[in-house]
Amino acid sequence: MGLLRSLKTARRGANKAATDARKAVDELRDLRLRLLGERDDILGRPLPLVEAQDAAAQAVQREADRALSDINMTPLRRPADGRTPRLDLGERDVAALAFAANAEAISDLIRAQVADKYQGGPEPMAAPDRDAEIARLDKELLSVELAEEGVLRQLEGSGFAMARRVDADARALLAHDDELK
Repeated sequence: MGLLRSLKTARRGANKAATDARKAVDELRDLRLRLLGERDDILGRPLPLVEAQDAAAQAVQREADRALSDINMTPLRRPADGRTPRLDLGERDVAALAFAANAEAISDLIRAQVADKYQGGPEPMAAPDRDAEIARLDKELLSVELAEEGVLRQLEGSGFAMARRVDADARALLAHDDELK
């Protein structure tokens, strides 16, 4: 009778340990979701206004340069009929010239629209700061993944099974036991 009682006590203790381990896995998974949300928030932040406006101005200038380079200048250099040079402009060429001639005004217009979009939006973040924050979050996410895998392996070692997430980080799944926390 004493042996059965001690087995039941040991079983209760093992079940409690497994329940605690499962709660720890759930907490780690919740932490992972919070970190992923924070990562998404960081990635969703816009560049600082000045950088965005400069990028827009550079894009307009590139388009203006491309528009000018696409116009066929051959009839000006070598007239086909031997007559005076002429410029044959189609509707697209005229639009390209108008765009190129007004590139600065178009750039100013886009700069103003970009500035309007920044009003009341998320706080801008410079690219180096964003990269550093993403690297920090990725490191923390891997740490959480390693901890989760460690708890899952402990559960399996104790004879309890808990399903792994389908999207579990392969680095954690393939990590050596010494790397797990």
